[in-house]
Amino acid sequence: MHWRRSGYCCGVRTRMSFAAVLEAAEGYCDAALQIHGSNGYALKYKISRILCDARILNIFEGPAEIQAQVIAKGLIGGRSS
Repeated sequence: MHWRRSGYCCGVRTRMSFAAVLEAAEGYCDAALQIHGSNGYALKYKISRILCDARILNIFEGPAEIQAQVIAKGLIGGRSS
């Protein structure tokens, strides 16, 4: 079914996919940090930069709880924003 005829806009789908990817990225970064231990924070390892990027995306896009509320309002209300 085409997204315009499905009842909600791609904005909701975009937020849903971004929330899922962000949650997965943070989970994988936390697991990698557990593997590397305190060396994971050292700048010579790539994991430190990836961890910073994953955490800052959560700050820029808003906490997961706020994103979940926006997604729920979009799904229930059928809004396109």
